[in-house]
Amino acid sequence: MSPLAQAAADYLALRRRLGHDLADAHRLLPRFVAYLDEIGASTVTLAAALEWSMAPDVDSASSVWSRRMTVARGFARHMAGIDPATEIPPVGLIPTR
Repeated sequence: MSPLAQAAADYLALRRRLGHDLADAHRLLPRFVAYLDEIGASTVTLAAALEWSMAPDVDSASSVWSRRMTVARGFARHMAGIDPATEIPPVGLIPTR
């Protein structure tokens, strides 16, 4: 398990203990981390979050882009406390539909 995958598992466990609804995060965050591992990223960057969120295999007319970005942003906020090189995507970067 990569360090990012372990951090994602810890993040999801913490959010679950705090009572958050993890329907999207539980499904999407492992995919985001797998993408980061695939491209060799050691931290969350704005460019990586955008590329993953707006992947060509995702229908741009749906809400998938914004849901993916919401999950990536939440994880980035968590990681920023662990890794100062983390870039947090700004709110509104991908508008919701």
